[in-house]
Amino acid sequence: MSTTVTSNIRRRIGDVLVHRGIITDEQLDEAIRIHNSQKSPEKKRLGNIIIEDLGVDRHQVMRTLADLYAFREVLPSGEVNNELVAQVK
Repeated sequence: MSTTVTSNIRRRIGDVLVHRGIITDEQLDEAIRIHNSQKSPEKKRLGNIIIEDLGVDRHQVMRTLADLYAFREVLPSGEVNNELVAQVK
């Protein structure tokens, strides 16, 4: 994936978080600045920077990513809805 495409995806994730009021424009700019300053093999994902470095609620970020990529967040308890599983089979 090209650097431009990757940057656009990161920017889109950040823009959705800003639009939903989970982070501010300033927090997004700071997260992108942190991301761009990291060395390649150790680069954290933008979502991890927002959670770990900026202290934003993990569940809000993950729920937004899940909505954006159209999948459900896995519950930490490991709960499984058997009715939904049956629909997939």
